[in-house]
Amino acid sequence: MRAELALVLGVVFAALSLPVLLNALVERRAPQVSTALFFAGAGLMGWALWSKPALRDLHLASEAVIDVIARVLP
Repeated sequence: MRAELALVLGVVFAALSLPVLLNALVERRAPQVSTALFFAGAGLMGWALWSKPALRDLHLASEAVIDVIARVLP
């Protein structure tokens, strides 16, 4: 998996964990799914930043998002 794809998937997973977390807290349930999504996203982002430190620059990270979207959408 390319570092750019891992970074984008990590951001998406972490962002998706927030509504699931709020839903679980409102319904007074344990936030198991949101915790798993958050840690999966954090792990993917951590691996991407570890394997390609240049992605720490915000300009390159935004280019990575555009590159991944252009590669996914034909």
